[in-house]
Amino acid sequence: FFPSSANQSLELLGDQMTGLLRLVAASVHLTSIYLTMVAASSEVVHVGLWEQLSLLTTTACYAIWRYRWSFSAEHLDLSRKICKFLAVFICIRWLVIWIPANPQTIYIHICSGLLYMPLLLGCLNLLEVNKHFITVITIFIVLPPTLLSHQASLLNTPLNDLRFGASLAGFYVVFSHLLTSILQLKKKVLQLTNTNLKLEQTAITDPLTQLLNRRGFEDLYQQTQYENSGIIVLDIDHFKAVNDRLGHDIGDVVIATVASKLKQLTRSDDLVCRWGGEEFLLVVALNKNEPDANTFLFQLATKLLRSIRNIDWSTIHLELKTVTASAGMIVISDKSDFKRALIAADHALLNAKRAGRNRVNIGSMDAE
Repeated sequence: FFPSSANQSLELLGDQMTGLLRLVAASVHLTSIYLTMVAASSEVVHVGLWEQLSLLTTTACYAIWRYRWSFSAEHLDLSRKICKFLAVFICIRWLVIWIPANPQTIYIHICSGLLYMPLLLGCLNLLEVNKHFITVITIFIVLPPTLLSHQASLLNTPLNDLRFGASLAGFYVVFSHLLTSILQLKKKVLQLTNTNLKLEQTAITDPLTQLLNRRGFEDLYQQTQYENSGIIVLDIDHFKAVNDRLGHDIGDVVIATVASKLKQLTRSDDLVCRWGGEEFLLVVALNKNEPDANTFLFQLATKLLRSIRNIDWSTIHLELKTVTASAGMIVISDKSDFKRALIAADHALLNAKRAGRNRVNIGSMDAE
């Protein structure tokens, strides 16, 4: 009846409860109309017209909420407005129940009213409607049975008792306090959970590049299910000269720009990590049916180096004409060989540097 989402915030819960309130209220009124059709009393038929108006109002509100659903500030504002409107509407209906005070029908109307009034108060609390507004509604729920229970038509019914209004007051005060306490506790738990998630994310993320750091890489790599994969170790050429000539601020921009390019050119299931300083580590998922994994990985590494070389570096600093990188790569078929493969890829990177930089060198386990 209402959308579900992984985001279990108080606002979303309030939206869901608001929609559920409309459904419950509409169902109550629909049942009342059915009873009206069965009944023969003219008084009941007269009240049935009021129930039809209630049904149309609540159903329309529910339809607006359900089919315009989107988790946005505009929608939350719409939910609050509808909730306030329904609260006023329910108060008027509650007053109308007590003014005619027909002993033959008042029981079912009081039961239907009491059925969704607590739910409405809950929605108002969830949506953080002004507390004074909720207090006014609570007082209003108590006043009609307190002031109108001594009407002549109710003299011979159990509703002719001042304690009924006082009991309602006690119930709603306790209900409101308990609900507020629960919501405050839930909000604190949500805030604590969000804080922990942010801390967790910070612990595994490199602050400069927003890539995985070593710890984050190691955690995620253990969770991967790669049958075949390739390792690319990539290092920015002559990076120390950039720092010495242009300053560490420009050096940081160079590292962040390279990281952004690497992230842009890899897939979502590939792991990209800032391994240290100006060095990056990529683990690329390979299709087990790939006819030549070495060729695929070599082409990807070459594409990465070409993309880094083709960046317009002069936009970062006029003296920064070009930046190149070197890479070592190796294909592994067994996850347990990762450490040995990483050493082999690192040796391949070293050989690429010795051979003149700005190139890819293929590593070998045997050469390790």
